[in-house]
Amino acid sequence: MHSNTNCTFTIHPGAIYFVSLAGNDSTGDGSFAKPFRHVQLAGSQNNSFEITTAVIGGAWGLVRAGDVIVMRGGTWTDEVAGGFGRDFLVVSGKSGTTIGNKHATGGGTTSGPITVLGYPGEEVFIKREYLASYGTSDAYFGGGIRSADSARQEAGYGGRINISNLHIESGFREGTISVESGILNTVNGSNWRVVNNELSASTAINDPEARAAGIAGNGVGNVWVGNFIHDVYCGPIADSQLQNHGIYIDGDGSFEIAYNHIAGIWGGNGISLYSNGSNGSDYITNVNFHHNIVHDVEKHGINIADGSSSNINIWDNIVYSIVHSGFRMNTLDISGAKVYNNVFADTCQGANEAYGVLSNDWTLPAGAIDFTNNILVAHPGTQFLSGSSSDQFMTTGATFHNNVWFQGVDTESALVDSAAVKSDPQFASIIAGSEDFHLRSTSPAIRAALNLSAVFTTDYADHVRRSTGAWDIGAYEYIAPGGSSSSSSSSSSSSSSSSSSSSSGGTSSNSGSSSSSSSSSSSSSSSSSSSSSSSSSSSSSGSTGGKGGGAPGFEFFAALFVLGGCRMMRNVRSPDNKSCFADDGY
Repeated sequence: MHSNTNCTFTIHPGAIYFVSLAGNDSTGDGSFAKPFRHVQLAGSQNNSFEITTAVIGGAWGLVRAGDVIVMRGGTWTDEVAGGFGRDFLVVSGKSGTTIGNKHATGGGTTSGPITVLGYPGEEVFIKREYLASYGTSDAYFGGGIRSADSARQEAGYGGRINISNLHIESGFREGTISVESGILNTVNGSNWRVVNNELSASTAINDPEARAAGIAGNGVGNVWVGNFIHDVYCGPIADSQLQNHGIYIDGDGSFEIAYNHIAGIWGGNGISLYSNGSNGSDYITNVNFHHNIVHDVEKHGINIADGSSSNINIWDNIVYSIVHSGFRMNTLDISGAKVYNNVFADTCQGANEAYGVLSNDWTLPAGAIDFTNNILVAHPGTQFLSGSSSDQFMTTGATFHNNVWFQGVDTESALVDSAAVKSDPQFASIIAGSEDFHLRSTSPAIRAALNLSAVFTTDYADHVRRSTGAWDIGAYEYIAPGGSSSSSSSSSSSSSSSSSSSSSGGTSSNSGSSSSSSSSSSSSSSSSSSSSSSSSSSSSSGSTGGKGGGAPGFEFFAALFVLGGCRMMRNVRSPDNKSCFADDGY
C-alpha cells in the first residue's frame, strides 16, 4: 500500500490512559487533564488477567486488549521490583489480541493490541541505569520493557504489544526491549511492533553479564522498524564477552526488521541470529533484514549463527566500520539465504586473519546462501573471504553473482564470482564520519547488477529500481542530479517474494544527497527525539511531564496506531532523513 493510497478503516474504540511524572495514581483518572503517575506498579505483575486500580498497579493495572498508555515527557526512573526481576514494565498477565478476538488473555470484553507510546513531540526517557556498584549480582536481574516469562507465554499472555516513540536506556542484563519466549505463545503469537524508538545500553559497560540487545527475542509476527539503537556495551570493551548486541534473534518465529539505525555496538554484533534450543526452538526462520544501516561495531556487522535456517533474506543494507566481519556465518542449517544489494565496507578493522569482509566458520550445506549485487570493500590488507571454513565459499554451499570486490587481498573473487567487478566502486565519500555510499556517475557498479525485481523493487533510499534491464550494484541506484532512475521515485513497499510477512515500505525525497549517518559518538539525532547520540546517552534528560494545554486530535492519532489493515505515516527518520512507514495491521 502506498502512502498516498486512500484507506478505509474503522477506529478501534480502546481506552487511552495518560501517565505523567506530575500525575497522581490516587486522584488521577488517566485522562489528559488528570493523568496517572505510574505505568506499572508491582500489583499488576500478575500471572493471569486481572484488573486493579492505578494505586495498586499503575495504568497497567487497568489495561485491557486494545488499550493505549500514553507517556508524557520527562526522565522516568521507576522500577518495578516484582517476582519477574527489576524492570520498568513487564508485560505479564495480559495480552493484546487480534481485532475482533475478545480473548480471555486480554480481558475477554475488548480486542486489539496493547500500546505503550511516548507523547508526540515530547522526549520520553526511560532511564534504567546500571551502576558500577551493582556488580554482577543476580539481585539486579531485569531490564527496560520485557514480555512475559515462558509459563505466561504458554498460557497466551505477553503478545501483541506496540512500543513506540520512547527513549530507553537499560544497562541491565535483560536489555532494553526483550520479547522473550514469544515462540511459546500459540494463542496470540508474539507480534511485538517496536517502532520509532531510541534504545541504548551504555551503562552495561558496568555489567559483563549483560547478554541481550537493544531489541531481543523470538516469536511470530515481530516487526521492529525505524529504531535508533546505539551505544550497547557488555562490560568494559577491553574485557567484553561481546554478547550484548544491537538486535538479537534467539529463537524461531517471523521477523520484519527494517529502517533501523544501529551504531556503536561495542558489546557484540550489529544483529545476531543464534538459537541453541534453550528458548523453545532449535532453529531460526523467516527473517527479513532490509533498509538498515549498521556501523561502528566491535564484533560482526551481521552474524548468522547456530540454528539459522530457512527463509533468511538480507537486502538493501549498509554495513561499515566493523572490527571483525561485515557478514559472518556459523550454522550448519542454513538453506536458500539471500544476500542482495548490500554494502559491506571497511570491515575487519582489527586486521585479524580469522575475519574478512565475509567469514564462514562451519560447513555450508549445498544451496546455503546466494550473494548477489553486493559491494565488498575490505579494510586495506585484509581478506574478502575468511573464517575457519572459508573454503566452503568455494564449494556448492555459496554462490556469488555480480559483486564489486575492492581493496582486499584478492585470491578468491575470480574463483567464486564469474561476473566480479574488481575495481573501486567510487562512493560519494569515504571520509570517516562523513561516509556516503551513493555511487558517483563514473562508478563501475552502475548497470552492472542482475535485475532482481522479482524479489524486491526498491533501493536503500526507497527509490524504485528499474523493472527491466540491469540494476546498479550496491544499496543505492545511481540517480543523476535533478534526475531519476528509469523509474520515478516511489513509496512502494519493497518486499521479498519468499517472505511470509509484509515488508515495511517508505518514501524518500532523496535524489542523490549524502547520507547523514555518522558514528555513534557524533551528534546523529534520534528518530524519536532531538537528543544526540553519545557514548553516555544515559545522561540525557527529557522535558518535564504534565505539560498543560489541550491535545487536539491526539485521540484520533492513538486510535490509528492500533488499527488493523492500514498503513500510516510514523515519525520515523532513517539516516537519509526519509520518512518510513510501519504496517500496524494485525
